Amino acid sequence: MSLKLGVVLLLVNWASCQEISNLTFSQSFLFGAATSAYQIEGAWNESGKGEGRWDYLVHNLPSLVVDGTTGDVAADSYHKYKEDIAILKELGVNYYRFSISWPRILPTGFVNVVNPAGVEYYNNLIDGLLAEGIEPWVTMYHFDSPQTLHYLGAWENSLMVEYMADYAELLFQLFGDRVKTWLTINEPSTFCYTFTEAAAEMGLSVPTGIAEYECAHNVLKAHARIYRLYQFKYKWTQKGRVSIVLNSEFSVPQTNSEADIAAARRKLEFELGWYLHPLVYGNYPQIMIDYVANYSAIQGFPKSRLPEFTFSERIQLRGAYDFVALNHYSSSVAYDNRTVDPIPSYINDDGVTTYKDPSWPSSAISWLKVYPEGFRDLLVYIKETYRNPEIVVTEQGYADLPNTLIDTERINYYQLYLSQALKAIYEDGVRLTAYTTWSLLDDFEWNSGYSLIVVWFLSLFTKWVTSQEISNLPFPDGFLFGAASSAYQVEGAWDEAGKSENRWDYIVHNTNYVLDGSTGDVACDSYHKYKEDIAALKDLGANHYRFSLSWTRILPNGFATKVNEAGVEYYNNLIDGLLAEGIEPWVTIYHWDTPQILHQLGSWNAEVMVQYITDFADLAFQFFGDRVKTWLTINEPLTFCSIFPNAMVKLYNQKNVPVGRLSIVLNSGFGIPASDSEADVAAAQRKIDFDLGWYLHPLVYGDYPRSMIDQISNLSSLQGFPYSRLPTFTIREKVLMKGAYDFIAINHYSSSLVSDDSAEIKEASFDNDAGYTEISIDDSWSGSASNSLAVSAEGFRKLLVYIKENYNNPEIAITEQGYVDAPNTLDDTGRINYYQNYLNEALKAIRENGVRLFAYTAWSLLDSFEWNSGYTVTSQEISNLPFPDGFLFGAATSAYQIEGAWNESGKSESRWDYIVHNTNYVLDGTNGDVACDSYHKYKEDIAALKELGANYYRFSLSWTRILPNGFANKVNEAGVEYYNNLIDGLLAEGIEPWITIYHWDTPQILHQLGSWNAEVMVQYIADFADLAFQRFGDRVKTWLTINEPLTFCAHFPNATLKLYQQIVPVGITEYLCAHNVLRAHTEIYRLYQLKYKSSQGGRLSIALNAEFGVPATDSVADAAAAQRKMDFDLGWYLHPLVYGDYPRTMIDHIRNLSSLQGFPYSRLPMFTVSEKVRMKGAYDFIAINHYTSALVKDDSAEVKEASFENDDSIAVSKDPSWAGSASDWLAVYPEGFRKLLVYIKENYNNPEIAITEQGFADTPNLMDDTGRISYYQNYLSEALKAIHEDGVRLSAYTAWSLLDNFEWNRGYSVRFGLYHVDFEDDNRPRTAKASAAYYKNVIATKCLVENCLRA
Repeated sequence: MSLKLGVVLLLVNWASCQEISNLTFSQSFLFGAATSAYQIEGAWNESGKGEGRWDYLVHNLPSLVVDGTTGDVAADSYHKYKEDIAILKELGVNYYRFSISWPRILPTGFVNVVNPAGVEYYNNLIDGLLAEGIEPWVTMYHFDSPQTLHYLGAWENSLMVEYMADYAELLFQLFGDRVKTWLTINEPSTFCYTFTEAAAEMGLSVPTGIAEYECAHNVLKAHARIYRLYQFKYKWTQKGRVSIVLNSEFSVPQTNSEADIAAARRKLEFELGWYLHPLVYGNYPQIMIDYVANYSAIQGFPKSRLPEFTFSERIQLRGAYDFVALNHYSSSVAYDNRTVDPIPSYINDDGVTTYKDPSWPSSAISWLKVYPEGFRDLLVYIKETYRNPEIVVTEQGYADLPNTLIDTERINYYQLYLSQALKAIYEDGVRLTAYTTWSLLDDFEWNSGYSLIVVWFLSLFTKWVTSQEISNLPFPDGFLFGAASSAYQVEGAWDEAGKSENRWDYIVHNTNYVLDGSTGDVACDSYHKYKEDIAALKDLGANHYRFSLSWTRILPNGFATKVNEAGVEYYNNLIDGLLAEGIEPWVTIYHWDTPQILHQLGSWNAEVMVQYITDFADLAFQFFGDRVKTWLTINEPLTFCSIFPNAMVKLYNQKNVPVGRLSIVLNSGFGIPASDSEADVAAAQRKIDFDLGWYLHPLVYGDYPRSMIDQISNLSSLQGFPYSRLPTFTIREKVLMKGAYDFIAINHYSSSLVSDDSAEIKEASFDNDAGYTEISIDDSWSGSASNSLAVSAEGFRKLLVYIKENYNNPEIAITEQGYVDAPNTLDDTGRINYYQNYLNEALKAIRENGVRLFAYTAWSLLDSFEWNSGYTVTSQEISNLPFPDGFLFGAATSAYQIEGAWNESGKSESRWDYIVHNTNYVLDGTNGDVACDSYHKYKEDIAALKELGANYYRFSLSWTRILPNGFANKVNEAGVEYYNNLIDGLLAEGIEPWITIYHWDTPQILHQLGSWNAEVMVQYIADFADLAFQRFGDRVKTWLTINEPLTFCAHFPNATLKLYQQIVPVGITEYLCAHNVLRAHTEIYRLYQLKYKSSQGGRLSIALNAEFGVPATDSVADAAAAQRKMDFDLGWYLHPLVYGDYPRTMIDHIRNLSSLQGFPYSRLPMFTVSEKVRMKGAYDFIAINHYTSALVKDDSAEVKEASFENDDSIAVSKDPSWAGSASDWLAVYPEGFRKLLVYIKENYNNPEIAITEQGFADTPNLMDDTGRISYYQNYLSEALKAIHEDGVRLSAYTAWSLLDNFEWNRGYSVRFGLYHVDFEDDNRPRTAKASAAYYKNVIATKCLVENCLRA
């Protein structure tokens, strides 16, 4: 019996055992069908629609969906809604429940931009339904948050309440005249709990046990806000009704024990009651409140993880429904299991374990078991527990397999469940008024999908303008064009589906060989996205696609003893997919990814490798040879250097396989004599013999080139070797080798100038043996983003002619050729010019020289992992005055930038740990996993500070080193011990510790709650600060709460938007972040004043960064623009601390722009009166980070898109007369530093000021750092002038940085340190630069010149 037949019979038997009600539904009872926007509409990016959360998920986390599909098209209801209406009409339904796609109506997520095409679509759908007598029931939110709001934390952020209410009001205005049944939010327990748990299971950092409750809390507040809005503003005229859709199973006690009965009841309270209880009674169920509070206390939380409603919120919630909307599919068996898990989670808080009774019939999904009695029991439970409300079933349905048209199981399911509904109505008095089947259409079922029903490393880019004449002749008939890739460079999935480790996997995970520190672990993800690659090839019109086989994907242990069928299946799918589109597969058997296990046997240095790769090739021919007609055995042996694998060639010719052709891929530049001298001409010939001839000569003539044989033999003798270092072939090998090719496959990119260098005998090496020197670029040749690729198209033609004339005019295929530009270059004019000119030379070689070139392959189809490249001061007058007595000098670092030990001793993942491991945000691909290794080498840092004579050391605490889960319930004592050791070590040397509490390393787990966009962050960082005061405050007397909020609130979001095209709600997120930063700083400051100040005697501030804005001209407009820059950068944070609110210019400017941009209120949040009072004066001194200044020009003529970057209506630049540095943003203008200090004095009540960062960026490994010395000398000179001439109360100066370190998105490509750190050495040695000696002298003498003018 088949499984499917068994299921049918089981259901039929089940149905036959149950009594089907013979009662009828009343005439007024309504039947409908349901869908949701994302699941059926498709048109995911058409007609102005913005990106939804599920759009993002399916495109960026394809493994989330079981079958790898998306809702990009789905049922295509956006275009086929009329067919949906026709089906509904045919069914005779009373209503149709559908959802509105939030990003289709509001592409940005906010009401300032309304998409008319989206509005028109829903108007057409509503009007079409009404024309057929079908009532539209509209769900406002069905899991498809605008992705832009996810950046703010989505439902974990209380601001979602406002955004959802704005969206709902727009819907009432647009459609409320015709829509009379509204459902605000669908199944919050699914997206608040299930999605959260799923994310945690996928390895994402999610604060389970907190995120679920924050999400639900905000959902309930949003629903209540929307309900009250409708009642007060629209109910009277539109006469509709509103509810929220709740999903619930019924819990059946496992036994009749009191414990299990109580457990089943708790399950209902935690699942249904979580949302329904507040709507009926104004608060969460008491048992839920008690259980979560108790578990939270046991887990060490200072208060319950379940948020509390305010009194006014309870009033708003109570009664905020017109009926109870219920989604129900199945039930569960529940039993008591009250154990406290140290890791908090919603699923454990109820103390219940559930499962499905195995006697209940199954469906196509494991969670849906058929137990109709549970449906009736649930309806009765709602009646008895929640005041007998009107109930509408808004979803119920059965899951079967795709393409099931005779869906007997579904019919039985509906019959049984509807029978129970009738019994509940007639026998139990349940007020059930409507029933909705899920779903009208087979659709995209979330993570089940439809299974149920060449960037190289960064360099300067030189645009190539060619003056060559381009041929107007065509390529011959039959000429083939293709594109190429290789397995390791594009596939990713490095350890998935049975693949084992290859040599490159080992290299990238265990060495520093890759310049930007990146890997091919994911690469282009072609293992999962090969269909997109095929689509790209089809779009190109390519005749062929050259790709390589991953040896370890097919043979995981390297040997032919074990075949990985998943790997074979992948290549079969790729090959078949190519052929289906008329694209011929050209397969490279080996493209540098030796199984690591074979590397231990000597790899290509061992003769046994011949047999192993022969075995691999034999399998490849067997598996794929029926469809693959062009084989390339080995790619570019010149590059990796090998034993020649002639056995494999012979094997192919002897095998009884379908007709095909085979070659080896050789790479060669063309050597052009640097001069006309006989020596240079001979040297150029030797280059070609040693590069190309080394491999091609044996294939054509049976042995190495004579020049190579003689040269190495002579050198070997002179070097003392008893015989030539060049191995000899046996006669049999020569015979086998000669003619072992069907065509010549050439990779060619560039040419080079060659001069003779054979005068002296050098050490034995291949590089020395040819006796020439290669000059990679002729001055007349254009360059590329790689210093090894110079553009010399003529050299390409010369190479083709050389092969024709020297190797019997063979057929030639170009198997790679391409151009290197900088990352993210979309307008790749350089590449176009390169291809045009190189192809032009190919045509000349064909037409004029008779070269038999028959195919051309562009490298590369995709930007990919490119091996070891990965994905890659003033002269003013110096003051002769001294610094005052008591003036302090220090140096600064931050935890993430120097500590390393990213996952050691109990530390958990921070936001920057996540960024460097999961994004390409860092330009050089490096990370802070080890950094300066200060976690282990802090004593060396203290020694460096002592050597400098520093008065203090400013460092930051790693939040996740002290609180691994982000919350104060779990303290990592190893982290506390580290900072205690550092603090005590500093004090022992007379160095004062200055601690920054937060320097950008948010626990990743809190990022899931919205991070600084969410108000809850205020409490979490206050808890962290409180703990820091408790543990370290007895010795630490200077605290900086938060570092540079301007950078992480304003600049990081814009960088994310510009560099990575991620959806970021700029113009909103910057201000929310800053608002919460100011609240958090104030909370911490007041906490210290009230609880610790009297006993610890410390002082607090917040570290603010600011440039000085210099008017670009003397115009009034530019002067006003420069003032706006100061207000928007420095005043944004400092004004509230000094005066209690944002600068008036900022308030007025953003309010006016918001209005013009269509926002119903200002995008700049407002402080309450209480917040203003607490904030004013919340500092003991002003802490300033300053590096550079900017020229400012007015740019207020037009209203631009909302963003902090645009809101100040200015344009900034650097004066070209200012000296530069290794960072493009840091131009040297010392006078701006003095002006900034004076500005703060005059505008902010002459406060005490401490410079908490200042420094200069230069290039790596520069020890004689005169640029840094000049920078410090000139900036400190301006500081002295500000003190002595302007009366500025500057009390301390901090050099950034003590050490070369990880410089955020620049990685290690720029350096700020007084001490050099050798990042290539595992020991990370520190060495003082010249600037360290200079700064040491300044500290010791408090002078900038040899003789200070002292009083």
